Amino acid sequence: MAEVGQMAYREIVEWQIYDGISPIGPERADLQAALSPYVTACVNRGKGAQPKFEDFVLEFGPKKVQTNADMEAMFMSIAHRHNAMIGA
Repeated sequence: MAEVGQMAYREIVEWQIYDGISPIGPERADLQAALSPYVTACVNRGKGAQPKFEDFVLEFGPKKVQTNADMEAMFMSIAHRHNAMIGA
């Protein structure tokens, strides 16, 4: 990353603009990973059903903070399913 410290401000801005046009980081990898299943869905679609490329792209939003109540509810759900499986 020493190169970034040696770059002029204008060059950094140019790279940011270029990245907005053609992503060069993990976002690009997500787009490339979405392409194969999208093409597969297009080839195997039914009549009139056109999949949307956006439906195949991973989206990462802000992570939800898990509260104690959330964890307790999840644990109780798992416990209930486990008990139902073993007949308890």
